[in-house]
Amino acid sequence: MSYEKTVPFGGDAEKVFKLIRETFLPLDFQIKHVTKESIELRSPGTNWTRGQNPFYCISTISVKIINDEVSIEAQFGGLFLSIIILILFLLFMGTFFGITFGFAGHSNYRSLVPLMMLLWVPVIPVMAIAMRQRAIKLLDSLLNNIKLSG
Repeated sequence: MSYEKTVPFGGDAEKVFKLIRETFLPLDFQIKHVTKESIELRSPGTNWTRGQNPFYCISTISVKIINDEVSIEAQFGGLFLSIIILILFLLFMGTFFGITFGFAGHSNYRSLVPLMMLLWVPVIPVMAIAMRQRAIKLLDSLLNNIKLSG
């Protein structure tokens, strides 16, 4: 999953790179590569205590200014990892409840465990789409701010 967008830009590249640093460095992103025309940052990885900032869906982001255009390329590796962790959590939760109710001898509840887990099947893709859309909206807003700050 990735994001790529380019818009016309006629401003100062240093202002853009300063804005990118001010946006991503407080979120623990690390600078991977810098030139006069581009900057690339990498996320330190998923940390569940960091809150709900949509930028945490991004694993790497690259901003380039070439030929009076600014482009942003981002990879949503954090989003993919979040989905995998959510699926694993639900599988472990289902196993735990299945074993707990299975050993407790509550035959009425044993059949409800798979049903409860099936209710989460449509929720996971909906959550993934919503998280991706929030990240795209935020990247579009960042690109608009870059364009207007030039």
